Amino acid sequence: MCLIYHKSVVKTFKVNYLLYIMNLNELILGIDSVTQNYQNHFGYTDYVRSKLFEHARRDANRHNNALELDSNLETLNRVNNACTYAVENFQGELSHQFIRDVAYRVDPNNLWYSDGWRDDQRHSVNIGARMEELLYRVNGEGDFSKVHPLQRIGEFHYGMLEVHPFIDGNGRTTRILNNVLMEHHGYAPFLVRSEDRSTYISLLEDCTRQLSRRGDLRHMFSEPCFAQDSFYHFLGVNALKQANDMVGQLSGLNRYTISVNFRGPRRRLCGLTKFYRHALSHHSELLDVKTERGKKKVEVITKSNIGLIQTLMENYSNKNKWIKGFKVKDTTSKSTGAKCAN
Repeated sequence: MCLIYHKSVVKTFKVNYLLYIMNLNELILGIDSVTQNYQNHFGYTDYVRSKLFEHARRDANRHNNALELDSNLETLNRVNNACTYAVENFQGELSHQFIRDVAYRVDPNNLWYSDGWRDDQRHSVNIGARMEELLYRVNGEGDFSKVHPLQRIGEFHYGMLEVHPFIDGNGRTTRILNNVLMEHHGYAPFLVRSEDRSTYISLLEDCTRQLSRRGDLRHMFSEPCFAQDSFYHFLGVNALKQANDMVGQLSGLNRYTISVNFRGPRRRLCGLTKFYRHALSHHSELLDVKTERGKKKVEVITKSNIGLIQTLMENYSNKNKWIKGFKVKDTTSKSTGAKCAN
């Protein structure tokens, strides 16, 4: 029997296969390269960046919550609130108190295990000692300052889930903290899609199974088990996909420069800026409008075409007689717009 695949399926398979055969160092280099691409994009302004990460966090939180069996609207709201708190209050380093504060917002009933040993079917774990080690590594203290941030974040993600410092909510809390760290270092938020849940869980179970044979977690990083590499690879592949998604969202953005000849104070351009923000927000959330007062120019970054920018400017100009003329220019490329004078 001959099987015929749609070309999109073949393309997806090739992309996934290439990601699968990349080693961890290649994945990190790939993530850095793609991240540098979107950070250097002309449309990656502070405002656009805030919108991109806002959307990415919301998407990540939705999938983060859906990974757990008790997911519902109430737990999703708690995850969103915990994520907002974490982003707004993160000071560059994780601490025991910060982690507890985030976990409490994930679930008010969350309790931190005592600093003594926790013995269960998973491991015999000294919670306090293992958390101190995790914080020392992820915060880049000592020699770990030389370790790539992505590697430290991946180890923290894995370590938190193995140490299991809370009675419940460890998964949601870990993924929120993971994304706070990713965003802090300039990377797109990490996301485990619902369809990848079984892979994510099974890889963690493999790690737990292999480490449980040792009896404790004292050497989980100095002597990693084979399954840990597979889990780190899974995290890396997903991080690379998210970085590429950022690039995809920026594609199609255009940059237009509007030179305005007008009478009166230059602050009048602020009104034009607000007008474009409001008018274009109905077409796309991903936009930015900036005023260059010294040059009597307004820069618009949007996915809208030059025809719409021109029409909006004509309407605004007709209602504001202090504008004597304007010129809209497409500065995305070398093409120029039409010149219009009143």
